[in-house]
Amino acid sequence: MTAAVLACIVTVTAASGCDLLMPGPGDIQITEPVVNRVDYSDPEAPKEIESRDIERCDLEFSDDQGLHYWISMEKRDGWVLCNMSTSNHGREDYEAPLGTLTELQRIIDRYNLVRLNGSRFETQGIPGGLGYRLYVLYESGEEINAYDNASDGFSLEEAVALANWAAGINKPQWPVMEVTSEDLEPDGSWNPRISQLEGCENLSPQVTWAEVPGTGEYAVFMLCPNLSNAMYMRYMGATETSIESGFVSSLEGGEYRGPSNTSGMRRYVIYVYALRRPPDELPGDFRGLNPYISEIERELDTAGGMRGNIIARGILTGTFSGTED
Repeated sequence: MTAAVLACIVTVTAASGCDLLMPGPGDIQITEPVVNRVDYSDPEAPKEIESRDIERCDLEFSDDQGLHYWISMEKRDGWVLCNMSTSNHGREDYEAPLGTLTELQRIIDRYNLVRLNGSRFETQGIPGGLGYRLYVLYESGEEINAYDNASDGFSLEEAVALANWAAGINKPQWPVMEVTSEDLEPDGSWNPRISQLEGCENLSPQVTWAEVPGTGEYAVFMLCPNLSNAMYMRYMGATETSIESGFVSSLEGGEYRGPSNTSGMRRYVIYVYALRRPPDELPGDFRGLNPYISEIERELDTAGGMRGNIIARGILTGTFSGTED
């Protein structure tokens, strides 16, 4: 949701008398009663949780500047998969440290957010992607589950504490490599010759990237984020700084398949990674879906059982629109 759309929705919400965290500085009070508000709350939901080990969580809230957050986290083996977006930024996923969930639990304890467990309010005319949501699943099986698509279930202080926590989550940061392709047209679309549709050539795209000192090899991928990062190209072990058109598709057992959407526009993204040495595992699933880039990057970043294998990363995005017969 863009900031402009969010601002528009908030304006309509205010006109309807809904008590929402509003954009702009300060704590704006809405005194009119909420209309068309249906209470589906569970009064029997527990207001005490014994466990402190979070397994996964889903959060949705707005801060005091009107910035809306959508956050999902899931504990993995020694790390946390974080998927987050805000109303002024696209969704992204990345690896976060285990301490991220510990910090969230401290906020839950400090503000007694378990008090919200079981609350569920839905207001007609207000989109589901607005308001607040709190879902926490513990390793014990205990849950905190609360939702309200209009009112501020979190106090302003609680929302700001959550926003500060979200803003402080550490993300992997690598130097940016410049990536170009002769198969990317001036309008930002991929040349049809890379497609596997009838009449096209199914040639893997030409890709060039900047040399990165200290690199042992490069890894090149093409993923489609519109299809849960379905993989269309995977080329490991590159020692040069470019691959020619059709190079990967001409290799014996080469892992390449061109775009195949017959209608509609999709994004096909080239990722190039500079690695110190070959990773311990072949990253990603060439024939399946790869919902989280962070899983591929974690595999690339691990060599000899040690982290820190990625030196730099480059990204190049293009679109492809097929034509129905």
